[in-house]
Amino acid sequence: MRRIPLILLSIAFAAAAVAAPQLETINIDQTMTVDPVGDGVLTLKLTLDGEQFQMWQQKYGQNASLLKRDMNPYVSQYEAYGWDMQENQMDRIVTVTCKFKGGMLYRGGGIFEFRVPKAWRGGTRHENTYLFNFVQPIADGVVSQNNVTLILPAAASDFSDDKSETGDRVIRYHLPVGGMGAWLLWVGLAALVAGAGVTAYAERGMKAPARTAA
Repeated sequence: MRRIPLILLSIAFAAAAVAAPQLETINIDQTMTVDPVGDGVLTLKLTLDGEQFQMWQQKYGQNASLLKRDMNPYVSQYEAYGWDMQENQMDRIVTVTCKFKGGMLYRGGGIFEFRVPKAWRGGTRHENTYLFNFVQPIADGVVSQNNVTLILPAAASDFSDDKSETGDRVIRYHLPVGGMGAWLLWVGLAALVAGAGVTAYAERGMKAPARTAA
């Protein structure tokens, strides 16, 4: 069997790399800000070139439902609502935000758990903030380069990077139960006061004497 010289193989691989179509990349900065009860806000900031921005406007400018559908892979593990989109036409930046519920799993005793999506890489921690990145196919020949910032509550502590019972990567952290309970108490009191105000207003309206016709 005739051997192909190594230099020829190198040239062949180099030629194939040049001939292969270049993938178009969209840069997305993804920020998840989590509150003390495990809910929060997700922000996606897309930085586009001129052609990408024009195509974005043509596709999503008047079609919010299509935007929500296509953004579903980013929020599929949460209950997302309250979508909003802002465009910076000068810098060709699109910012999509939504609120989410159920971002963290509460394990009891002040322990919360975040299941890291399989595609995410990295996980460098700086105090209560984790940094990840991943590449995700969007369409034929188009991929997104995603830089993720996960911001956990400021009072979080005792962070650990572990595996769940199913082998998935998880981040666990602790919140003071007293502090979290006080936060929930204030929310409950606010709702109670609001409800009492509505009830009092309704009762006052019911007891008001009827006006007699002149």
